[in-house]
Amino acid sequence: MKIAILGSGNIAETHAQALTESSGYQLRGVYSPSGVNTAKFANKYQITAYASFEELLRDKEIEVVSICTPSGLHASQIQQIAQAGKHVLAEKPLAINLEQAQQALSSCEAQQVFLGVFFQRRLETGVQQLQSLLQSETLGKVFAASCQINWYRSPDYYTMANWRGTLALDGGGVVINQAIHYLDLLIQLFGSVSTVYADVGTYVQAIEGEDFALAQITFKSGVKVNFQATTAAYPGFPSRLEIFASAGTAILENEQLIAVHKLRAAQSTSQVLVTPAFSVDKAQSAKNTPQVSCSQHRQLYQQFKEQISAFSGYTPSYKRELLQPIELVAAIYQSSREKRLIIL
Repeated sequence: MKIAILGSGNIAETHAQALTESSGYQLRGVYSPSGVNTAKFANKYQITAYASFEELLRDKEIEVVSICTPSGLHASQIQQIAQAGKHVLAEKPLAINLEQAQQALSSCEAQQVFLGVFFQRRLETGVQQLQSLLQSETLGKVFAASCQINWYRSPDYYTMANWRGTLALDGGGVVINQAIHYLDLLIQLFGSVSTVYADVGTYVQAIEGEDFALAQITFKSGVKVNFQATTAAYPGFPSRLEIFASAGTAILENEQLIAVHKLRAAQSTSQVLVTPAFSVDKAQSAKNTPQVSCSQHRQLYQQFKEQISAFSGYTPSYKRELLQPIELVAAIYQSSREKRLIIL
């Protein structure tokens, strides 16, 4: 499957590395709207450096385009790629608002090309262990959870890529850029969202978007989640998801399942089911210069290849899967802006 990358920044390097380690793909070319590092990137991977986006789209050999550009460009680029008859794989988020996301999906549906979005944290071993645990109802019925993403990004993080934290090209701040991964995980674990009440603000970072967010999220399954996210918690701390169920508690830290406590009803004591050691490597996202492994991207590319090969149209469930993360982001922003409960 012949593929080209749109963009040549840090995340494009992760994608290129993943592709070189994946079977069934041929990385053939790159184009960067910014023009930065394109020639160097192309030379490193021995691929074509396109002179324009239009030249990439005209290349009939390219079957798939992977989007690694600023978030605010995603929706329009997806539509152009779809109109060229090529499948689209986009870095998160799909778009910077729900309307743009719906338009992008509609274009792909109209042209009958596949659209996939990179939410690679779903594939972390700890996340999958937790999902299996909840599906088995080993801990009983989940009724509440607490999700905290207390990370730190220095001023340099925003100035070195000046689209970050802007409304036009990032869509906001910590919620849509960093925390959207965890909002996606909450949807994967607990299902569709019922209501959202949120407050976001900018307290430390010199950016247009928010550097702090609080939200109360209620899912249609009945699970209530207290959600907090920031990029202003120096020096940065592990992300943490605590899940409370009728017969126990599970704790996920930096996508590692670090503890599962099951209530022994007869004695009212706790049985510890899992206590793996914390990995320092998994704390990277909390810090100012996170190192992104290509392992989960490689797995996602394999999944997408299978989905593209079998693609025959969009099911309602897959369309919901694509739109729900950005719908939840939009609800958080709307609730904070209008200071009211949002019903989805």
